[in-house]
Amino acid sequence: MKSQSLIVMPFGLPFNWSADYEKQTLLELNKKNVIIGFLVAEGQTLRQYMQKREAGLIEISRNNFLFKPLYLIPFQRFKIIQKLNYFIASWFLQWFIHVHKEWRHFNKIFWSFSLQNALFPHYFCNQYFKIYDSVDTFDTEHGHAVIKNSDVVFTNQLTLYEHTKSKHLKTYRVPVGFSTRSKSKTVALKHPNVTFIGNINNRIDFDLLYEIIIQLPKVHIYFIGKYDANFTVPGKNFSVEITRIKTLPNTFFVGPVDKKVIPSYIDASDVGLIPYDTNQDFNRLCFPMKTLEYFYYGKPVISTPILEMEKLKPYVTIIHNAEEGRMAIQKLISKPWLNKYQIAQKKFAEMNSWKKKIEAIRQILHKDFSVHI
Repeated sequence: MKSQSLIVMPFGLPFNWSADYEKQTLLELNKKNVIIGFLVAEGQTLRQYMQKREAGLIEISRNNFLFKPLYLIPFQRFKIIQKLNYFIASWFLQWFIHVHKEWRHFNKIFWSFSLQNALFPHYFCNQYFKIYDSVDTFDTEHGHAVIKNSDVVFTNQLTLYEHTKSKHLKTYRVPVGFSTRSKSKTVALKHPNVTFIGNINNRIDFDLLYEIIIQLPKVHIYFIGKYDANFTVPGKNFSVEITRIKTLPNTFFVGPVDKKVIPSYIDASDVGLIPYDTNQDFNRLCFPMKTLEYFYYGKPVISTPILEMEKLKPYVTIIHNAEEGRMAIQKLISKPWLNKYQIAQKKFAEMNSWKKKIEAIRQILHKDFSVHI
């Protein structure tokens, strides 16, 4: 079947990053379109290219390409040089698409995300319909520019929709995007337990977490994910924070695991934990993807007061301090989680699948913009 559109999709994160919403979107769209993933974070400087020639357009499957840019101007570490290199790479990709006869007359789309902070929509000519897929809130100059220069904005939750609607009239709310995965094996965890899934960094409120854990010496606290010291917060020392937590005898750091194994850890958990520091705007306005993973396997969730999580009561228990955290954990591990809650949680997760999200976007684009994907 002939593809309907050619979509350029910049990746602000590495292609195989743990937060894989960019990759999952690409894979879902690839079923009916030609997709070019613009690997901003994995481009090569001229020196790197001379050592290992990996830049260029790489076909990874039928109608699915990755573009690793070559950053020609030296001193890429300087922001002004970065911007010039990004612009040049964008121009080169558009030229390559134009001379590719099979693609020349396709409908063209530029599809960017919140975490992509290098390529502006106006880098791509007017032939490209600009989509901003806003999965998180970033009140930055770049974020405002991307919203302003996009033809349409899609948001994945109500809080983000309300936050963005005032900035762009053509803003729509669509499902979150979630991959259902089956358990690959059985994992043995000590019970009772509470489990955190995801990158371990300064998004976490370590002070709150420490105070909760020391009050629950008989509860086993598991952390499944890798350390991410690159997420920095002023006044926070990641190394000191994580060392203090690790000294507690009832904490267990499993480290990064294959995505296929994550469902097994969730299934073996008693309670899912989202202990993000809501003093950070990014956290307070986010929708943690791990929520849907906890939900799919029918696990009760405890979260700090993230605005979107507050809308998911009673499946999510909101805590504001260590005492509330202690009480919530003790309550949830003391009796079985209601079956009716588990059924409702799984249904909610399934309604937010990647297929559901892309189908919702497809219908909006067709109806309101005469754009086909």
